[in-house]
Amino acid sequence: MKYLIKKEAILLTAVLSLLALASFPRAQATGEMTIQVYPNTVTITPANMTSTFQIEIRMIDAHDVAGIQFRVEWNSSILTCKTIVRPTGHFMDPDGTEEAEGNLWVIYTRKGTGYGEYAVTYYDMQAAQTRGTVPRTGNGILATLTMNATGTLGTTTIHFNPDETIIGDVNSQPITTILDDGTVIVIPELNLAILALLLPTIALAVIAARKFLPKKN
Repeated sequence: MKYLIKKEAILLTAVLSLLALASFPRAQATGEMTIQVYPNTVTITPANMTSTFQIEIRMIDAHDVAGIQFRVEWNSSILTCKTIVRPTGHFMDPDGTEEAEGNLWVIYTRKGTGYGEYAVTYYDMQAAQTRGTVPRTGNGILATLTMNATGTLGTTTIHFNPDETIIGDVNSQPITTILDDGTVIVIPELNLAILALLLPTIALAVIAARKFLPKKN
């Protein structure tokens, strides 16, 4: 019983701390090229535990881009990925020009247990440059991941693997890019049963605080 109370108290404290951190506004764009998980924080409650949700992998303030490879990873005991797709109007071919010309080189867009990965460039770089497709600049969505929680409580980052996340220019040279990870929080229902378990812990904490605080004269 004591172990159960302690476990529930620790879990609730951790969840409340994470929710407090998540409430702070996200840092604004700095003008530096960024590959980003959006939204930055997703909270899964018991009410939507079985529902799917989407995250996007976005490019922000991009410049001189001619090829992109990324790999995002997460705790597979907390999240699963149903699909990963390049949406219509995606960053690497917003008008569909290169796909219509057969020049969009989709090396892979795939998912696995605990990861999703993507690599897209162009077969004929010079032709893409002539058509004005390359270099890619500005903001846009690379891929959309449809995900759902497994039912396990906890928190996981959706983080970019830095060794497998590379943004390249027309000469296949890497461009410095900020990797902006995301977080998914799966929280328990704050029901009466949990509160009943927590009350003895709270009472003990209050008693201990009174005992060790200096008495007023």
